[in-house]
Amino acid sequence: MKCLRAGAKAQARTGAPCFLHVMSGILPDCRPLTDEIIDIYKAEGGDLTKLVLCHQDGSGDDVAYQERLLSLDLWIEYDTFGSEGVFAFGDIYIQLPTDSQRIAELATLINRGYVDQLLISQDVCYQTGKRSWGGTGLAHIMETLKPRMQSAGIDSSVLDTLMRANPARLLCFAAQ
Repeated sequence: MKCLRAGAKAQARTGAPCFLHVMSGILPDCRPLTDEIIDIYKAEGGDLTKLVLCHQDGSGDDVAYQERLLSLDLWIEYDTFGSEGVFAFGDIYIQLPTDSQRIAELATLINRGYVDQLLISQDVCYQTGKRSWGGTGLAHIMETLKPRMQSAGIDSSVLDTLMRANPARLLCFAAQ
C-alpha cells in the first residue's frame, strides 16, 4: 500500500501515467481489492485518466465490470497477448485466456465505444517469449494477430489507435 500511495502522489505531482498490475482481470475474487486500490489511488490525489489497470485480459467474461471501470475514465490494458498457458498464483492454477478470447473481448469493448481507453501489448518479459526460444516473439500482434483482429471487426485504423495513438496520448505528459 505504501507503493500505491507513493505512486498516486508521484502521479499527481508529475502528471505521469501510473500502471497498476492487478489480478482482477483473470481473478474475479480480486475485483473488490482492485476497487479498494482505485479508491486509495484517487484519495491520494492520483488522476484516474492517467491510471492504467494492467492484466485485464480475461475480464471480458464480465462486461459490466469492465464498463464500470471504464466509466471511471481510467484505462484498461490487455497486455498478455501471446501467453495462453497456465500459471500458478499462490495455490491457484490459472488458465490464461486465448488470444481469440482477448480479441473477442476487445471487439466488444471497441463496439461499445471504449477504444480510446484501451491499450494492448505483449508480456515478452522472459527469454521464452522470444521466437528464438520458441515463443511468439515481439511482433506477434502485428504479424500473427492483425488478420485475426480484422476478422473480428478491429480494422487497421482501430489497431493503430490501440497501438500508437492511445500510448502516445497517455505517455505524453508534462509536470503539473
